[in-house]
Amino acid sequence: MVVAACIVPALVIIASLIYKQYQMGQEQLDQTTRLMARKVVADLDRELASIESALKILATSQNLMVGNFKSFHQQARDALAPSIVYNFILTDPNGTQVLNTLRPYGSALPKAGTPPELEAVFSTRKTVLTSLFVGPVTGQYILAMGVPVVVGDEVKYSLNIGLAPSRINEILAKQTFADGWLIAVLDQNGTIVGRSRDAARYIGQKPVPELFDAIQHRREGKLKAVTKEGIPVNVSFSKSDIWQWTVAIGAPDTRLHDDISSTIAAVIVATALAIALGVTVALWLAARILSSVRGLNKAAAKLGDGTPIELPAILLKEADAVGEAIVKAANSIEEVKFLAQHDSLTGLANRRFFDQFAVQQLALAKRHNSHFAVIAIDLDGFKQVNDQQGHQVGDEVLKSRRSG
Repeated sequence: MVVAACIVPALVIIASLIYKQYQMGQEQLDQTTRLMARKVVADLDRELASIESALKILATSQNLMVGNFKSFHQQARDALAPSIVYNFILTDPNGTQVLNTLRPYGSALPKAGTPPELEAVFSTRKTVLTSLFVGPVTGQYILAMGVPVVVGDEVKYSLNIGLAPSRINEILAKQTFADGWLIAVLDQNGTIVGRSRDAARYIGQKPVPELFDAIQHRREGKLKAVTKEGIPVNVSFSKSDIWQWTVAIGAPDTRLHDDISSTIAAVIVATALAIALGVTVALWLAARILSSVRGLNKAAAKLGDGTPIELPAILLKEADAVGEAIVKAANSIEEVKFLAQHDSLTGLANRRFFDQFAVQQLALAKRHNSHFAVIAIDLDGFKQVNDQQGHQVGDEVLKSRRSG
């Protein structure tokens, strides 16, 4: 109980510190993932802004102004950047393709498949970034960015560029993050357009319901979720103010839990050692106390039978006073016993002691069939001393006779 009383308060303090450490670790993890999500959003914004700038420059081509589509077709093909864009497409207000760099100029073009979102280019005269869709020519997932082609004062065409999701994954691959972390990029509809792990498997799908619901109502936030692979993660997400895309960062729970688990394991081991040491010391002290108490009990038991007191080796300082008290009690008992059996003036045995001694001797003589003698001595003229000299002188005479 003493050991527990000493250790339990320390355990309570340690437990509170571990919980505080867990909270701080959780806060640090949330902050790290949130800042990283913002960084990836900024990187994507810069990348898309550079593509938009190049697209706007191409949209001012003189070939477009004069309707020389054949020359523009070649000019656009020359402007393609490998692995960044699929193609350039020129569409009219009806969404009909005028040219497509994936097809030779003059060949038949798809009559459908242009994302309806690009129609906003003609009404708003602003750049439009579509959500993920399947390209009618490539048959693969693609994103499109469209800018207005203004001829005179009228938006005559929309110049669109097809963006490969692989470019987004290349941007994610350049990010520095811990092993096991997951980055996902979602378009304005909440569809996965980029992923740092198993991108080919999950592009075009919706994220887990918890994340999908969160990004519908908040521009930035955090939550706990389970990835599509079934891994529990702490998620932070941030949305682009320009394109309304969302970047989500998931950090596995295992890292934080492993740190806490190792701390708890160390505390358990240390506590077990402390308890074992404490109990060992307590048992050692208990043995010393018990040994001293037993020795004192034996000494105290001899007080009543007149046996000489022999104190044992006292192992505790606190027991010394008890031993001294027992010795003093034994001396006092011996003194009282002596006074009860002897005359206080002469120190000679009194009648009571004589009677006890005589009974003992008679019993011994009877037991051993032996004899003993009793000699009575009288003091002649002692009464005259008392009467003539006084009792004080008489007492002195008695004392002198005892010593004689």
